[in-house]
Amino acid sequence: PENGIDLSFDAPLYILNSQAMMTAQKLGADRITFSVEDTESNLMILNENAVLPTSLIVYQDTPLFISANCIRSHPCSQCDHQSKWLNLKKDGIQYQALSKDCQLQLFGDKAFCCIKAARNIKADYYRADFCYKKYTSEKVAEIMNKLMSFQDINQTVSANIARQVDLF
Repeated sequence: PENGIDLSFDAPLYILNSQAMMTAQKLGADRITFSVEDTESNLMILNENAVLPTSLIVYQDTPLFISANCIRSHPCSQCDHQSKWLNLKKDGIQYQALSKDCQLQLFGDKAFCCIKAARNIKADYYRADFCYKKYTSEKVAEIMNKLMSFQDINQTVSANIARQVDLF
C-alpha cells in the first residue's frame, strides 16, 4: 500500500478464520474476499469481527477444479492454445470444461449464487463476475438488477452457504 498498490486477498486464498484475516492484514492486504466454499454462519462471524474490509462473491461461474493437465488429445506442439469449451457428462450430470494453455477448468452447469445469504452477512463489498462463460449484455443486466435488489437467481447453486455445521 505504501507504494500505491491495492493488495486484495481473493477467494482462492481461503480466509476461513480470523487468524487468516490477521495474516492478510500483516502482509499488507487492503481487503479480503470470502471463500465461496464457506458457510453463512462462519461468514457472518468473520464479517462481524473483520480487521479488514470484506468482499463477498454473490454470483460467479466458480470452477469445480483447476488442473495443470491438458484434456486435449494432440501434443502441445500442435496446439493453438486458444480457449476451447467441451461439454461433458458423468452419471447424468452435465459439466463444461474450459481448456486453455494446457490447463483445464471444470464447471458445473449452474452458477454459484448466495445473494439471499448476503443480506445477513453484510459484507463491505459485493461482487458478481461473469469471467468464464459467455453472457449477453442483456443477461448480465437482468442478473445484476436482481442481485442489486437481493433477489435470488433461478437455476443457480449456493454450495456450502446454507450448510449447517455442528462443531461440538
